[in-house]
Amino acid sequence: LHSEPLPPGRMEGCPWLGRISMFANMNKYISNQAAKAKVTETHDSAKPTRIWKMFCFGRPTAVVSGSAKIKQLLSREFKKEGGGVSQLTELGSSGMVEVLFGTESMTFETSDPKKYHMLQRLVGKAMTPESVAKGTPFLQKCAEEAVDDMLAKDTVVMADIFRRFTLDVAWRQIIGLKLNSNEEIASFRSAVKTWLGALTNYLLFMVPIPVRLMKRLPSYKAKMYLNKKFEERINELERNGPDGTTMSAMVFATDEEDGSTKLTRQQVIDNMFLLLVAGSETSSNTLTNVMLLLGMHPDVWDNV
Repeated sequence: LHSEPLPPGRMEGCPWLGRISMFANMNKYISNQAAKAKVTETHDSAKPTRIWKMFCFGRPTAVVSGSAKIKQLLSREFKKEGGGVSQLTELGSSGMVEVLFGTESMTFETSDPKKYHMLQRLVGKAMTPESVAKGTPFLQKCAEEAVDDMLAKDTVVMADIFRRFTLDVAWRQIIGLKLNSNEEIASFRSAVKTWLGALTNYLLFMVPIPVRLMKRLPSYKAKMYLNKKFEERINELERNGPDGTTMSAMVFATDEEDGSTKLTRQQVIDNMFLLLVAGSETSSNTLTNVMLLLGMHPDVWDNV
C-alpha cells in the first residue's frame, strides 16, 4: 500500500461520530464517498483511487478497496513483532462484544497470532472447494426458489429477495437446521435480522452499557434464540456424525499441524455467528448491487 498514500485534504465531519449522513445508510454513504474519491482525490484521472479516508467510530479511518489491495493489507496481520490486529471490539463496552457477538471467533482474536492462525486453518477447512461442492444441491434449491419468487410478481424488491435467499442458504447449508414450517423459517429470519441490527446500532459501539441492560435488548434475545439452535445442531452432529454442512466441517475439523486440536464448542458457535454476517448480510448486499448494475446495463443483461 506504500504506492498509494492517503489522499490529500482534511477529514470532514465530527471526529467522534463522523458524518451524520452515514447513520441512515452506511452502504450508500460508503458507495457515495468512494465515487467522490475517484473524481476529486485521484491524481491520475484514468486510475481510480483505491484508498480514501473518513472518521468512523471515533477514529480516523482509512478505507481500502480493490481485492488485490485488501489481500495485501490482510497479509500483514500479526506480521509485526509483538503486534496483532485492531478491531472495533476495543470501542464502547467490552461486555457488549461478549454478550452480543461472542469473543471466540476468528475475527475477535487480536493478540495471539498462534491462536488466530489455528482458528483460521480450522474454520477454513469448512470453506474448501470440496466442502462447498457438497452444498451444491442446497444452493441450487435456494436459487430456484428465489427465481420463482421473482418471476411470480410484476415488481419485486431485490434486496428482500436476496436477503431471503442468503438466509435460506444459511439455515439449510451453513448451519444445517431442519426448519419444517413457514413459521419456523420466519422465526429464524426474524431472529437473524434483529441480531444483525446490533451491528448498525452505533450507540452500542460508542457508549458503555451495563451488561444487565444489554440482556434486555431484542438483539440479545435474538442471539440467544440462534445460540440455542447452534447448540442443538452441535449435539445432533455429535450423535449422528458429519453431514456435509459448513457447521459439520467445523465441528469435526482437526488441525493439520498437530492432528488433534479441534475447535471448542464455543469457538464453533462464535464462528457460526461470524459466518451469518458474512454469508447473509454482505452477500445479499453484493447480489443486490449486481442486479442493480445489470439493470443499468441492459446489453450486459442480455448477454447473461
